[in-house]
Formats: sequence, C-alpha cells, structure tokens
Amino acid sequence: MFEVEAAAESEKNLLGEKVVIITAFLKRCSVKAKFAGFDVKLKCRGSRGTFDKSAPLRVPKGGGELEFFEPSFDVVFEGDPALHFELCNASKVCLKRHKTLAKGSLALAPVFKDAGLQGTTATMTVELLSTDDENVGWVDVDISCKIRKLGRHPLGLTALKVYSLPPRPGTRYLDVVRTFQDVTQMSHEYAKMCLITRIRLRQARHSAYCFARIERNAKRRGQGKPEVESDRLAESTATEEER
Repeated sequence: MFEVEAAAESEKNLLGEKVVIITAFLKRCSVKAKFAGFDVKLKCRGSRGTFDKSAPLRVPKGGGELEFFEPSFDVVFEGDPALHFELCNASKVCLKRHKTLAKGSLALAPVFKDAGLQGTTATMTVELLSTDDENVGWVDVDISCKIRKLGRHPLGLTALKVYSLPPRPGTRYLDVVRTFQDVTQMSHEYAKMCLITRIRLRQARHSAYCFARIERNAKRRGQGKPEVESDRLAESTATEEER
C-alpha cells in the first residue's frame, strides 16, 4: 500500500522539521484584594487550546502573591502572535467554578527580540485585567526559546494545537467499516496535511527568526560588527507551497 507508506514517511518528515520551542515557567503571580479568599488557577492558552494550568491556589486576605509549584512547560510556536493567560475561579462551592476572572496576553514578537532563539531566559510581566478592564494583578513568566526538531517535544505531534493532525491511517482501518479505497484516500489526505503543516511551521519559525534577528543586528551594530543578512532559518518558505 504505497499511500500508507507515503503517509508514514510524511509523518516522519514532519517530526524531523525544525520548530521554535517556547519554554515557559510561571514564576509568580499577584492578585488584588478583589478576589481575596477565592481559589484560583492560572491557565496559559493559545488560539486553539490550553498549554498548561496551575493547581488551585487561594488568594490571601487582602490580596497578594501566589506561589506556584508548577514545572516549566514547552509550547511549539505555530504562528500565534501571543500567549494568553487566564485567572479562573476554581472554588468548589462556586456554581461558576471555572469562570474566567481576568485575562492577560504576552505578545511573542518582543519575546523573540529580548530572549532570542538560543535558550536565553527573559522574565516578562503580564498584566491581568478583569472583564470590566480593571487591573486585578499580574503574572511574571520566565520564558526562553530554542530551535529543535518537532520530534524532540515530549508530546510529538500531539503538541500541535493550531495544526493538529488526526491519527495516521494504516492497515488497522481495513475492517467492515473502511475499504481499501477509503484507507488509500485517507492516507493521501494525511500526507498532504503533513506537508502543509511542515510549511506552516517553517513559516512560523522564519517569522520568529526575523524578530530575533532585529535585536541581534542591533547588538552587532553596537559592537561595530556587520549585520547578519541571512541564515538557514531565513530561507524562503514559499518554495514547497508553490510546487
């Protein structure tokens, strides 16, 4: 079954694609007295899903800092312009237990400029605004970025949120429900999706590199060094798509 083998090869190539891995660590958070006594949790989300969430913590009387004990988490940069943070009500006695109390966003362009793509850690502060746009706190996030193969992410393909893929078709689908023609068509579509996802991830990587290069060139100018005009990461991403 050539199509099934082609789908497996396309998946292998996708796992070998270099991507930007964003490592984030919830350092500390402060919540004002407005939510004193509330049990809350902090979520980090993208446009298509949740990346991580803290365990419930109680806001102290009079408000104050919350101490997180969460490990860092890795996010594949798929082109979303920002990471979104949500302070949610986690009180068990509340009928609206998971109601979002406040939100804040961390634009990624400044992250790529400040932290670069070589693992340097930068601390970014995100303002938390309530539904009526009142400042009710903030969260400090330690964040770093590296270029790694997608397959090195612990979750592999399931780490993708924006460009998530269905399970790869295979001979296990050859039963009373799926015919040989069905599996052939599914495999063809899966291989196509893998290729498109590779292109999109390459475009995302290219945009991250461009933001990082702005800052790197500014530093090089300050050191009297020539600017970097090109890099393997800045190669055209349109070639495969045009084909």
